[in-house]
Amino acid sequence: MLESRGPVFLRPIRNEDDAGTLNEIDPIKDLKFVLDCGFVNKKGIERKGSTYGFSGSPWTLLTYMVEGKGSKEFFSY
Repeated sequence: MLESRGPVFLRPIRNEDDAGTLNEIDPIKDLKFVLDCGFVNKKGIERKGSTYGFSGSPWTLLTYMVEGKGSKEFFSY
């Protein structure tokens, strides 16, 4: 993450071989911190109000990984 720029990938995905280098993950195990954060927030505000959160969808994250960074114009290969 770069301040005021967002996520930056030093080795963007450019072809099938690049995609093959990605690690397989178990979302429950490897991304548990994301779930925990949601539960902590919910528990902390149960009787006090509401909260708003955002997490990029798989498609959004993939476009960052292919482009290498955030972009107003998605580069097409």
